[in-house]
Amino acid sequence: MPGSNMKVLHYRCTFIVIFSAIFLNHLQVNGQNKCDKCNIPIASGGCKCDNNCDCRPGLGGNVCDKCNIAVNDGGCKCDNTCSCIIACQRPNNWCTNATATFVSVDCDGDGVLDIICYDGNKKRWMRRTSDQCQEKTSVPDSACPAVFMKLPPPARAGIVNLALSSRTIVASSQTTGSRPSYAADGNNGTLFHSAYPEDVGSGSESDFNPYVGLELSQLSTISKIVILNRPGFEYRLQNAEVRVGTNAITNRSSTVDGNAVVWKQTATQGSVIEISLNPPVVGRWVSLQNLNPTTWLTQEGYPYVLNFLEIQVLGVPLAVTVVSNDVATRPWSVNPDTASNYISAGAQWIWATSASAIYDAPVSGFIFQKNVTVTSDTPCNLALIADDQCDVQVNDMYCGSIVHGWGDQLLQTVAVDLLPGENVISLRCVNQPLDDPLNRGNNPAGIIAALRTASGDVLAQTDSTWVVAGAIKNICEVRKCPLGKSCRPCSGRCL
Repeated sequence: MPGSNMKVLHYRCTFIVIFSAIFLNHLQVNGQNKCDKCNIPIASGGCKCDNNCDCRPGLGGNVCDKCNIAVNDGGCKCDNTCSCIIACQRPNNWCTNATATFVSVDCDGDGVLDIICYDGNKKRWMRRTSDQCQEKTSVPDSACPAVFMKLPPPARAGIVNLALSSRTIVASSQTTGSRPSYAADGNNGTLFHSAYPEDVGSGSESDFNPYVGLELSQLSTISKIVILNRPGFEYRLQNAEVRVGTNAITNRSSTVDGNAVVWKQTATQGSVIEISLNPPVVGRWVSLQNLNPTTWLTQEGYPYVLNFLEIQVLGVPLAVTVVSNDVATRPWSVNPDTASNYISAGAQWIWATSASAIYDAPVSGFIFQKNVTVTSDTPCNLALIADDQCDVQVNDMYCGSIVHGWGDQLLQTVAVDLLPGENVISLRCVNQPLDDPLNRGNNPAGIIAALRTASGDVLAQTDSTWVVAGAIKNICEVRKCPLGKSCRPCSGRCL
């Protein structure tokens, strides 16, 4: 209400109070003594009185007087009819589950407390005064910024031994009676052992740098690797390396050098070797290679052989994770005109680590894919916001790139042409290192996208149905047509 109107209302209320004091002095009020109201809070219909038990101007006696008095002094927060806004009350047995958290806070900025409940399964319940204290569920972050935008990152999903579900396990060699599968069968009573020189037919009679390679069931975030060494023969493992990456190790002739070294042995260790990866590493292939410099025979046997009981790969399988349903959620405040494009499409912010990517994520890159089928040539526009950058490919053809797009930036789109049949949409996205000295340790990651035809029909939007097709180190790999042919950008056709 403008300031001038407030003044008029104030003077009008004052006039009525003075008028009442003159004509009702020493009278009974509703059959009670006129002084009774002096002991009643203003919010309950009483007032501040003078020595004659008359209401003091502006301190009660008019329905709007209480709106100008602090709550602690007997006033209240009012709505536009000068009625008190009553704080939402907690119902019996509301938010009492062992995993639930109860919060009383002003969510909607009206100065009156609302009540919030949330649990470890990301469920939310809310009662706000602006909703007349009616219960709401599945509420976005923006419904109560004081709570949902300040929550600590959600706990990570349960870590499992990924090695037990390996798709394949290969070895550079193995001795008679041993098998590559013994390396990760969950049985500490089986021993993997690489070949001896006299193991003719083992595949490598002089395997002086033996290794074991595991292909996990899917791309995963790996946080720890445990090696159960062979008791009594720990000295054999020297200068060993563990590598993790996305380069395939498919058979005994494969090399492991294409994947990154995540651990290098510097001294003889005991029968249990624990390797913590902080930050976690993303990959699908894991290898353990013995690089013992001894390649000659001794009375003690063959020091360079690789023999151990078990290797455990602890981590979380990667899948597309919806990090937020709210387009304009923090930290990505989005221009309203830009946000409306994604809201109308039902798009969601996604990433490939966990829901905590909205708060902090490793410097990493992933390929997100979605198949879209059309019956004829279909020109489209892909709208995309990326934290930090994405290359767009359709059917392995490079279409364009998007950098950022949040805040006040206008809608960014990439033109794509879909072919009749099934088309593969690939978003090759990278979360880059944080370059903010004032905000270290908080590096969110996420993308949100919507694919529309020229007529506005939505063919795809980012959500949990997308798949993580791979991990990348950078986005500068542009697919081209065969030698001697040119390509129409993003049409999937070579000319």
